[in-house]
Amino acid sequence: MPNTDLWSLSAGEQAQFVNTGKVTPVELLESVISRVQQCNPKLHAYCTLDLDQARVRATAFTETLAAEPRNGGILAGVPVSIKDLIDTAGVRTTYGSVAYQNQTPAKNDVVVQRLLDADSVMIGKTNTSEFGYIAACHNNVFETTRNPWNLDRNPGGSSGGAAAAIASGMGSLAIGSDGGGSVRLPAALCGVVGFKGSFGLVPSFPGCRDPDSPGASSWESLEVIGVLARRVADVALAVAAIAGPDPRDRHSLPDLGLDWTQAVDNGITGARVAWTDDFGGLVTVDPQVRKVFRHSLRAFTEMGCTLVEAAPDLPELDATFAALIARDSDLRGLRALINQHGAENMLTEMVGLIRRDWTATEFTDAAMMQQRICNEVSGFMAD
Repeated sequence: MPNTDLWSLSAGEQAQFVNTGKVTPVELLESVISRVQQCNPKLHAYCTLDLDQARVRATAFTETLAAEPRNGGILAGVPVSIKDLIDTAGVRTTYGSVAYQNQTPAKNDVVVQRLLDADSVMIGKTNTSEFGYIAACHNNVFETTRNPWNLDRNPGGSSGGAAAAIASGMGSLAIGSDGGGSVRLPAALCGVVGFKGSFGLVPSFPGCRDPDSPGASSWESLEVIGVLARRVADVALAVAAIAGPDPRDRHSLPDLGLDWTQAVDNGITGARVAWTDDFGGLVTVDPQVRKVFRHSLRAFTEMGCTLVEAAPDLPELDATFAALIARDSDLRGLRALINQHGAENMLTEMVGLIRRDWTATEFTDAAMMQQRICNEVSGFMAD
């Protein structure tokens, strides 16, 4: 394969090629940079690029491997991107907000440091909606991200930049975050794999655990660090590098003792799989989407699964979710930011939610509904 096409390899293949000496980290990085230069001006998936430091890191790693072949980590030389809601030391991190448009964090978030410890090469930050509050990829700091398959379309959000970057080959792994579909929605709209693991599987700090950053410090009981990739096996590789407890995140899960990369090869023959295209009429589905979705179900029967059409009994969730977001937000801090920077300079949807006069009863009603939903889904999944 020509070095110019290295960007198209999976993350697993890229790491294997680097660790076996078939390509150098520098060659791999330059292939991806060429792809970024080709695609990003149209897609605006990356809002901040850090190519100079990426080249420094790739060069240093190339020299290390020349002296000690096969001594790289599981993500050796793999180009990765980080959603702009996640702190990166020395690299501009805006949270998609004018309030933080000039911010450069001093420290990496836990997930970023773990990726670097696995010998990946970070190439930049991907675009997001302001503080992740809407399911799109628009803010008042950067150009709106477009869908790689159709530039007139939305890539989804709030990890839309991450999904657009992966779908177009501008990196093989992307880190996003998901509190209400922010990894899963853009993955669906861009045709890539989106993984939102169990709450606490991948720790986060400072992230939404640091009260000193109003907006970024929101969503503590909802947000999950997730992975986007073009292949399931690449997601497993990334999770193997970033999962596990951290004492700074009190919600982080203990080590589950799972071999994530091995689990991909185990197959799902005999599994009982529930499917629904509208959650029992809860959501509206485009007829074309419904047709394609139902056609794709045959893949599960071909893999030896038993399919059952079923859905948990869920209520209309918009009001509950809005209240949970508000309850998890630093209302005082965000209201101060809105007053300081002007409501006209922030997303209308977020401003409305933050400035609303919420009541304690609305918050407790949402908390009780959340408990009911968890219990319903738990009982549903038992079958």
